[in-house]
Amino acid sequence: MLASHQNKRLEFYEHIGILYYAIASSDNTVRTEELTAVKNLVEKYWLPFEAEIHESNSKESVYILDTFKKLQASKVWNSDDCYTRFITYKEQHVTLFTNSVRALLLKTASKIADSFASTNKSELILLAKLSIDLKKES
Repeated sequence: MLASHQNKRLEFYEHIGILYYAIASSDNTVRTEELTAVKNLVEKYWLPFEAEIHESNSKESVYILDTFKKLQASKVWNSDDCYTRFITYKEQHVTLFTNSVRALLLKTASKIADSFASTNKSELILLAKLSIDLKKES
């Protein structure tokens, strides 16, 4: 049972990494500053959030960064595919996306988009779409 619960959490963080890759690659380029932002934001926001929610120091949220790096290295998935994959996951796991999770997702996504020379048009459109999609219950 523990392994199953852990796998579900890893899958959750994996999909957050997929979302953040979608944001960073929305202009067809992932810059070093965006990768650095993901690393710093996971440390600043997601690790403390995880410790509070799971009451442990498991640090599974670093899987966000691991997933982001894998997607960047593979260059197989584009921004639209990644975004669709995240939204499909979100719709299938609505209960995981509490108000605090949705707020943290948006906050972090905005900071990633803003990490290189401010938010560009592609990122702004995707952030607006994310805001709308996160408000949907299913």
